[in-house]
Amino acid sequence: MAMTGIARHDSAVAEINITPLVDVMLVLLVIFMLAQPLLSHRIDLPLNGKADPGAAPRVLALAIAADGTLMLAGDEIAAATLPTALRQQLARDPALALRIHADSRAAYERVAMSLAAARSAGVGHIAFEESAIDP
Repeated sequence: MAMTGIARHDSAVAEINITPLVDVMLVLLVIFMLAQPLLSHRIDLPLNGKADPGAAPRVLALAIAADGTLMLAGDEIAAATLPTALRQQLARDPALALRIHADSRAAYERVAMSLAAARSAGVGHIAFEESAIDP
């Protein structure tokens, strides 16, 4: 038998298939893109024009208890008078920052009402505390 000149290539092809790697990387990218907005807890509202942007704001604490009681700077306050009290505080210090400390058992409506009151009073900076208020 003579060789006819046709070469046989029985060797295995050594190539890396990168398609699964690209699929995994795209899935991770989508997961991180969706998770990023959930990681930020800061709400920036526009300044009311009266505050000095370079000044450090004075922090005013608003606590919302589980039963819905509002405590502004350590004093109990009615929900109806909250916007007026915030306006008075803003008149004293235009760079005022409001820190809302809500109990985890507090009704969402009470927190939303407090945010609306702060917005109507013209508060430019609002922050949230993450821990629950101890009873």
